[in-house]
Amino acid sequence: MFWISSGLLFVSFGNFLVQGFMNYLIKNAGDYALQVYWIHEFLNFLFLITFIIGIMSQYVNVSNNGFETL
Repeated sequence: MFWISSGLLFVSFGNFLVQGFMNYLIKNAGDYALQVYWIHEFLNFLFLITFIIGIMSQYVNVSNNGFETL
C-alpha cells in the first residue's frame, strides 16, 4: 500500500504543477514548457514504477535467503 500511495502522491503533485503552469509556459516560454513536459513524463514513469513495485511486493516475500514467491 505504501508504494501505491507514493506513486499517487508523485503523479498528483506533478500533474498539479504541470497543468497549472503549462498554458502560461506555452504562451510565454516555449523552451521551458518542453522541459516541464519532460519532467511530467518522468513523474508518470516514476508513478508506474511505484505501482509495479507495489503489485510485486504483494506476491514476493523477501527473506534472508533471497526471494520466495508467496
